[in-house]
Amino acid sequence: MGLGGCSPDSEEGPPAASSAPAVQEATGDATPTPDPAGAGTDAAPGADAEEFLALMRSGLDAYTTARVSTTIEGGSQVMTISSQIDYTKEPTAMVMTMENMGPETVEAIFVDGQVYLRAASVTGDGWRVTDRDALGLDLSSSDPLAQMHAFEGALIAAERVGEEMAAGVPTTHYSVVIDSARMAESGRDTTAMPPEVPYELWLDEQGRVVQMIMDLGSAGRATMTMTELDQPVDISAPAADQIVRAPVQG
Repeated sequence: MGLGGCSPDSEEGPPAASSAPAVQEATGDATPTPDPAGAGTDAAPGADAEEFLALMRSGLDAYTTARVSTTIEGGSQVMTISSQIDYTKEPTAMVMTMENMGPETVEAIFVDGQVYLRAASVTGDGWRVTDRDALGLDLSSSDPLAQMHAFEGALIAAERVGEEMAAGVPTTHYSVVIDSARMAESGRDTTAMPPEVPYELWLDEQGRVVQMIMDLGSAGRATMTMTELDQPVDISAPAADQIVRAPVQG
């Protein structure tokens, strides 16, 4: 069950999304073509790539908590994922509600090394628990920070677009291109990705990505927006009397 790099028609995971309309505050409709002087290749990185990597690195340890809204569009399908994430937990704790990825809404809680899943047709009002490592999930499609970690060795090109408002905060907008094969080396599921993946990224003053658009070509596009950074979240396991033993269907 992979949640990263999946096309909308896949039975195993979410589609790979569409997006520009979801960018409510960022200015400009055109997507610049980055100058291919990438940090992930043997070529010397250009000034914009160096600036982007420096700002990105400064933000990697600045994340604490966030709400993430993900829209994945491809073909005629649109899937949405609403998440709360707590990066202060090890491993990262997350609550997700996934809609339109199948016949019904699916909820998931990732906490304390366990995954709790709820889908009414399978578990009713209860939750099925599974060991997190046993599922081998790639959650990067709904976790912008996981993707940013994978950028370090996979950046091909970057271009600074300018200062823009995004997700309600001042940001710097970058257009970047990522090598999907190099990204796969970091453990990401890149099965549905083209060899080179264009991203639009909006980073706040601390270097945290608050909005991300990933273009997967014919497979679709995904848009992620992070809000309520550093605000309290409540991510906990369901009560013992809510755990059911029914097998998870999927």
